[in-house]
Amino acid sequence: MLAESLRDRGYRTAAVVANPWLRGEFGFEQGFDTYVALDCGDLCDGKDVVREALGWLEKNSSSPFFLYLHFNDRLADAHRTKGFLQLFFEWDFQGALRSLERSVELDPSSALSHLWLSFCAWEGREDASLEALRKVQELDPLNLYIISVAAGVLDFWGRTEEAVRECRKALDVDGNYLLALYFIGGFYSRLGKHDEAVDALAKAAALSSRAPFYLGGLGWAQGRVGRRDDARACLDELEERSKTEYVAPLHRAIVHAGLGDKDRAFELLDEAVEKRNCWVAIPRVALFVDLRSDPRFEELLKRLGHPDGAQRR
Repeated sequence: MLAESLRDRGYRTAAVVANPWLRGEFGFEQGFDTYVALDCGDLCDGKDVVREALGWLEKNSSSPFFLYLHFNDRLADAHRTKGFLQLFFEWDFQGALRSLERSVELDPSSALSHLWLSFCAWEGREDASLEALRKVQELDPLNLYIISVAAGVLDFWGRTEEAVRECRKALDVDGNYLLALYFIGGFYSRLGKHDEAVDALAKAAALSSRAPFYLGGLGWAQGRVGRRDDARACLDELEERSKTEYVAPLHRAIVHAGLGDKDRAFELLDEAVEKRNCWVAIPRVALFVDLRSDPRFEELLKRLGHPDGAQRR
């Protein structure tokens, strides 16, 4: 064990654990000079672990030491957050699935946990993804954020007309709700309803003060419908603003995709991967519809380790 090895080399070793199943009598204290198993069941606060650790450090930090801290692993929110980061930023897709399933196991009443679990949407997971989505809709049917984002999952599985109807529910409550406008714009464009797509995304861009996230979507939709001058204007604005503020390469890549310039789109997607632009890891979103049939997109997914890497949709 690491603790034993370090103790043999002169380190002082200690552990503070907040899991009742890691008590010393089960053998976990092996190699530790000090082993503190907090007796607080499943409700340990991380502050308790830190307090014990600081007390030990005050007495032992003057010489080499190894201090192991185990925080409560039964916090559903922590597992959900970890899963979200693994899915959108770290691109550890199977790890994300495990974390989100654990979050749901610990707190089945969390609509957000079910929502991000439904985003684990790749080949072989359609039934599981849609079941998680069903739980989302059951648990929090009036939350505009959840309604809008959950509609995206329906679109992932080819249920785009149904996705439009879900977004309309959010927009019926708040016609200016940005995420609903963004998602429905993508759905309309996928369905070939290009004027409706441009209208929705133009409204989102205006309401957001032309935030790059929404402006890129607008330029993409304009390019797809043949409004090339308008799309170029969006692209020029994004390029100019990138000189003085951060504009994710992904936002520019999708405009090039809408304009049919796939070579430049993939160059920027490579940059987006390097900078870990989060939506790169969600390949079934409507914004990638013009790129999915290109072999370079499959190669991109393989680089990410995405389970869809050998599939095209």
